[in-house]
Amino acid sequence: MSITNGTVFMPSVLTFIGIPGLETVQCWIGIPFCANTSIVPKMLGIFWFHLPEIYSDACLFQMWLIHTFQGIESGVLLAMALDRYIAIYYPLRHATVFTQQLVTHVGVGVTLWPAILVNPCLLLIKCLLKLYQTRLISYT
Repeated sequence: MSITNGTVFMPSVLTFIGIPGLETVQCWIGIPFCANTSIVPKMLGIFWFHLPEIYSDACLFQMWLIHTFQGIESGVLLAMALDRYIAIYYPLRHATVFTQQLVTHVGVGVTLWPAILVNPCLLLIKCLLKLYQTRLISYT
């Protein structure tokens, strides 16, 4: 890592500062996030245990997980809406339209499509954004 003119070149560790101005109450702010710990474990670490540092690769992996799960959730909701549409408007043909093969393809597509779509964005962040003005990130 090299520093020139206040710019950090490819830092290996970033530091999250939490919510600026609310450092004294961050442990209480972390309580609502306790029910969603699969997505925001680092936020809980910041709020409760004062562990603000994260490796760049771990940060990118967490971004990938968040955006992939969001895409999967949207895909599942779309598949459920399509299922209900067919069940309401074509109730006698529902079993012939939604075969086991179609449900398998939809499930695989809903899972893989967001994971594949998010990868190029993270690769661009990793490869092209090498200069940072600071290592402190407001995690709001």
